[in-house]
Amino acid sequence: MSTQISWDAIEAITHGRFGRTMATCPLCSETRRTPQKRHNKVLAVNLLEPDFAVFFAIIAKRRATVGRIYRRVLSILPNSNAAAMRRNTMPTKKSRSAAAKH
Repeated sequence: MSTQISWDAIEAITHGRFGRTMATCPLCSETRRTPQKRHNKVLAVNLLEPDFAVFFAIIAKRRATVGRIYRRVLSILPNSNAAAMRRNTMPTKKSRSAAAKH
């Protein structure tokens, strides 16, 4: 089983659309037991900028940031950083209300 997802695979999954995209996981889908599970969308890719994305493979339990410049995984995030990663990529209720006031 591969341990990283290339930028080319990220581009093929997101098609340049910003935000979160769910897809089958190239890391673990082939090894799942049933055909139905092999087609489950268990990879969440969040394209933050045209050349930068964050992904989380639910079954393979892999988180990483990927950039076009390097065409490889820039960093692997340990599971303990999941909450911090969500806080940094998702707007909070407070920040949304502050943005609406301006």
